[in-house]
This record gives sequence, C-alpha cells and structure tokens, in this order.
Amino acid sequence: MAGAGEKHANRLIGQEIRLRGGIMAVLLVIEDDEAMRKLMVRTLSAGKHKVLQAENGREGLALMDEHTPDIVITDILMPQKEGIETIREVQERAPDTRIIAVSGGGMSHNLMFLDVARALGADVVLAKPFRPAQLMAAVEQVLGDSPVGEPRQRRNGPQKRR
Repeated sequence: MAGAGEKHANRLIGQEIRLRGGIMAVLLVIEDDEAMRKLMVRTLSAGKHKVLQAENGREGLALMDEHTPDIVITDILMPQKEGIETIREVQERAPDTRIIAVSGGGMSHNLMFLDVARALGADVVLAKPFRPAQLMAAVEQVLGDSPVGEPRQRRNGPQKRR
C-alpha cells in the first residue's frame, strides 16, 4: 500500500523539484542496446533524477504521451523508429523538452549522425563510447542552459511558433 509520501512524489513527476539547491529532472532514455541503456539509467538515477526508459523511438514517444520528461536522451541508430525521426517528433510534441543525442553508429559515420542530430535541434551530442561522468556532465549542461519548466531557445533546428 502506497504511503502519503509516495503518492505526493507521484504527483511531482515532470515538475521542477529542488534538492539541496539542485534540480532533479525527469529524464527519458531511449536506447536499443540493453547493456548501454541499463548503464545510462543507473548513472542518471544516481544523480537523483527520475529516469524512464525505452528500447526504441516508438516506445519512447509512447512514454512521452504518459509522462512529461524534461530531457530526452536518444540513441540515433535503433530499430522501429530511429533517433533522427524521434528527435523531430519530440520537438513537435514538446518543443521545450531538451534533447541529448548519442551515437556509436560506426566510427566513420558517427560524427555525421551526431552533426545531423545537432542541426535538427539536439542540445548536446555524445559519441559512444562515453564515460558515465560525460553523460552526467551533458545532463547538467542542458539543465544549466535553461531551468526546468521554462521555455528554452533552440540554437539550431526548427522553431515551433506559439
């Protein structure tokens, strides 16, 4: 049976929560490689963030319909719905959601995929392999660019009119 504290915590999903001067954010990790996804979730959960996970873009977008993540961290090369298409749909559905794109799609093509993701509006890109500390730094950088819950200005990618 859920206690009062647990019920209260569930109501805070997707909202700004301040902990010891920092911000705990709701993150959505979309990664098809199970071992990599588990490592990312474990790393981000240790940073006091609420972390949702999906193994492809289709599942990730379905989770976005249920939750309001502050940041979406998506792989680029995935089955069923790849990362570039996922980035476009995230921007259409929730233009204030920050995006971190990751890719290990072959060393020769890796930078090209990440350049495309950045051009389409990803706030930060990370080439695999990366260290857990690099992932945490990317999340903190994105959170530092614009406080959670406030509209952000995209430097790249399509702008959504309001």
